Amino acid sequence: IKLLKTFYRNNLKKELDKSRYSCYLLIMNEKGTWGGRREGSGRKPTGRQVVNITLTLPKKEAEVLRLLAEELGETISQMIQRRFMLPVLAAQKE
Repeated sequence: IKLLKTFYRNNLKKELDKSRYSCYLLIMNEKGTWGGRREGSGRKPTGRQVVNITLTLPKKEAEVLRLLAEELGETISQMIQRRFMLPVLAAQKE
């Protein structure tokens, strides 16, 4: 009898787990909103118009570039903009 009770409990538990899972699937399929992109989600636009550019340099040259920018009290981007007069050239292009 003890063996029969154990068998019954184990099988009943498996059946309950299956029925819970199938109910979960039914609910999930009914909603149709699980996963994927949602309207209005994500980071909002900041209005900044910037582009990231990668510059590949040997380690020593990169360190020199960082030190120069630090001595000038600028970021590397600001230093490059100033050195190549990029704002002036961009204004001329418009």
